[in-house]
Amino acid sequence: HRGERNVEDEKKFYINDEVGAVSTLCVELLIALEFDFTIQSSLAVLLAMGIYTDTHMLVSASKRDREAYGVISNHFAHQEFSELVDYDLPMGFIDNLGRAVQGRKQKGPRLVVGLGKIDALSGDDLSSMADLFIRVEGISLVVVWGIIENPSIADGVNVRLSARSENLSIPLETFLRDRFGPTCGAKFTPTGR
Repeated sequence: HRGERNVEDEKKFYINDEVGAVSTLCVELLIALEFDFTIQSSLAVLLAMGIYTDTHMLVSASKRDREAYGVISNHFAHQEFSELVDYDLPMGFIDNLGRAVQGRKQKGPRLVVGLGKIDALSGDDLSSMADLFIRVEGISLVVVWGIIENPSIADGVNVRLSARSENLSIPLETFLRDRFGPTCGAKFTPTGR
């Protein structure tokens, strides 16, 4: 994500490039290394899914994203990919969505949705709901948060949030870091959203 502190050493390096998905960069690196995707079709489908989701179903994909997606999509069964895209939603998601709709708070074009406590397996519901709520007419900033039960940390819980912004005049990364500290980050589509 843009703004992260990149410290290189002999075991890691960083690529800071303008594409819609980090999976695009991985595909480009693997192509440069002449990686044989035919023997790793599961890797190809996962990279394709990364490009597909990070570019909002390829709608905001850059030329490089589309080219990388085109290369790897020749190396997996499209039925397998379809099952990942059109997965069954658990009833827990619908329950959480109902709570989100009921508990939302809106002030002008800003919407805050608090789910309260949710189980760790429902944590990804937050980003799915943020994707839905940013599409509501008149909304330009959405923050969806939940308290995730996590027995592996000291107090047993942590707060997780997912934010979306359509307002280019307020950089989302700055907005989040000002409120939640330096470990926050934001992804940008090729169009700057």
